[in-house]
Amino acid sequence: TLWYRSTGEEALDTAKEEALQAIIERFTQEYTGVTVSVEGIPAAEYARRLGESVDGAGPDLYESTGLDGAALPNAAGLDGPLEALAQTDPAAAAPLEGERQYPTGLALPLLYVNTSLGSVGSSDDVSALAGACEAAGSTLALSPACGALFTALYGPEVEDYAAPSALEDFLAGEVLLYLGSSADYPAIQEAMPGLYQVQFPACGQAAYTCATLWSVTDSGGDAERAATALLEFFSSDAAQDYFHIRHRSGAIPISPAVREEYAAVYPEFSALSEYLALPYAAGPTS
Repeated sequence: TLWYRSTGEEALDTAKEEALQAIIERFTQEYTGVTVSVEGIPAAEYARRLGESVDGAGPDLYESTGLDGAALPNAAGLDGPLEALAQTDPAAAAPLEGERQYPTGLALPLLYVNTSLGSVGSSDDVSALAGACEAAGSTLALSPACGALFTALYGPEVEDYAAPSALEDFLAGEVLLYLGSSADYPAIQEAMPGLYQVQFPACGQAAYTCATLWSVTDSGGDAERAATALLEFFSSDAAQDYFHIRHRSGAIPISPAVREEYAAVYPEFSALSEYLALPYAAGPTS
């Protein structure tokens, strides 16, 4: 059994379930004796349901995004899969803490420019960014959800520009520069075709976090082994393509090959590999 957290947003939840079903179909072609059932749990009930899932009543594999890895119920250690992931893609393993959560996508801090209001060059100084916006007769706004990522790069002064309505103000054409996440890209691309520019922070180091995390229940039997095998399959090129390109999760792939494909499909991310090759700056883990 696999549980994932549903957001209540129909398009996102449908894309996630379709991606999972396609991945599982591909996985069971190789592991013919395995069957997997998938259940989406509403976000408001998710932590409670997990906490109540004891004595085999819960999932074998479950989404653990946003949950404290040290406090996960009955979670198995994932030392082997994580070591293999770190060798394949060090960037994917860099934000992780502990050994009981496994990522399937990354979230990056990005600078979005409303080109109908002016232009701003990327900088390692948030005061310079604010000054450029002011010179253009506008301002910048930081998404509070991305505060830790931008603080890791620009220092605590960037928090002065945090605004709960930052994304909405940017989409409404009221803000020249929006400091947000790669997760915002689909919404901005859809709402502002031809009116935006994507920039990576030019700070000489990279901050990013895991967009989606998964864990395996420590049952010690065949179900745990099958769940671990499926979890590792999540990082395969085939699964990453289903998650992030065919069904567009909003996250950045953890597969280097699929990241190249992602940047080819979305040219605004042509500097993606270059950014992730920079020294890692501390940031949040989920």
